Amino acid sequence: MKIVIGLGNPEPQYQLSRHNFGFLAVDYIVAGISSIREREESLYVYYEGVIEGERVVLCKPTTHMNRSGIAVKAALEEYSCSEKDLIVLYDDIDIELGKIRLRAEGGSGGHKGVQSIIDHLRNEGFVRIRLGLKRGDFNSEDLTSYVLAEFTEEEKPLVERALDLTEKALICILRENLLQAMNIFNQ
Repeated sequence: MKIVIGLGNPEPQYQLSRHNFGFLAVDYIVAGISSIREREESLYVYYEGVIEGERVVLCKPTTHMNRSGIAVKAALEEYSCSEKDLIVLYDDIDIELGKIRLRAEGGSGGHKGVQSIIDHLRNEGFVRIRLGLKRGDFNSEDLTSYVLAEFTEEEKPLVERALDLTEKALICILRENLLQAMNIFNQ
């Protein structure tokens, strides 16, 4: 079993923001699963289904981004899973919009949601699929307003591309393994 966590902000006004790319990825993947069950716990909304013959639980924490680790730890405990069964989907400002990068482990790279997960699990050894946000006109001095803004109409084809790549990368991880997926999608 794999636990797939999309990071985002559960507040309605940020539903379509760039910082909710992880939530958008979960929604995109869930839409492609024919038989899925949705439930809500106090710390997360989750969907149970089967992808490539493996049972998968896709979650969206209902906590604020910087408290995502609480929900992730609860989900892992509920399903008797460890960080080795965890795949986290989240936005990354250091990667170009429309691209993704897979990573086996490591630090947070400044992402507060990922740092919360590391802090609560006391472990950096979980898989990450990082969805790129950076555009050519991005100004790092205005990071907060940039990530909290919605994607523009011009960006939507690149967003769709990244969501499609994320789903394909997840399928590759489940069908093959992480190393194979990294060789394909980290190009």
